[in-house]
Amino acid sequence: MGSISKGFSFFVIVILAVSTLTIVKPTWAQVGVTNPSVPEFSVQYETYTRNIPPTYGADPSTGKAVITKAGYTEIEKWVRIVISNQPFIPYNDTNGNYIQLFYDARWKGHLDTTWESIPDGIWFTQLSDSPRTGISIGFKGYKGGADLILLDPADSQIDFQVEASIGYYTADNVFIGETSGWSNTQTLTIGESQTPTPSPAATPTSTPSQELQQTEQIEPIVSVTIVVAVIIAVLGLLIYLIRRK
Repeated sequence: MGSISKGFSFFVIVILAVSTLTIVKPTWAQVGVTNPSVPEFSVQYETYTRNIPPTYGADPSTGKAVITKAGYTEIEKWVRIVISNQPFIPYNDTNGNYIQLFYDARWKGHLDTTWESIPDGIWFTQLSDSPRTGISIGFKGYKGGADLILLDPADSQIDFQVEASIGYYTADNVFIGETSGWSNTQTLTIGESQTPTPSPAATPTSTPSQELQQTEQIEPIVSVTIVVAVIIAVLGLLIYLIRRK
């Protein structure tokens, strides 16, 4: 009877250990999510000025220093779209496709009826090391304008919308997955009274990608390893006590 009791006790301990391992799985690891939410975002207008000094050279006839290229002032104009990240971890689906969360943006002059959008082949993935993901859009004719993503500097008011997508892109740049639909419109007013700032502030910005970067997923295993070690130690102690009895 004593051996049956000991065996039953050991069986119960194993069941408790397995249950504990199931419970400690991180709840924030949103693996398998397929339906994105409509993003929350803000837009801001930024200008920067840089004074580029003249270039000097030597006059071949006199050997004296002369200006070979005059100095000038360089102006950058940007709109930063800052999106609040959604709970999501990239994962591979059952077919081996690498599933990611992407953000898209579109814009138009406030009085226009036609939207402009980010060109095909350029997409922005959600940043994993920041609570926000930024998209920078430059202005035509100004330093810093992003390639193919250019706003019309003549517009004093610009409407913006964003949407989120979860899925993957095929080799032919066809998106497979689910989208949230476009957000409500936010209108940015670009006033003439805004003063250029001397240097840019750091803003987390997702780099546009021409192809998917299939990064290896890092699972949060540290806490699970610690719990397993503790459970093994407890099991060993209980088995020792049972055998002594």
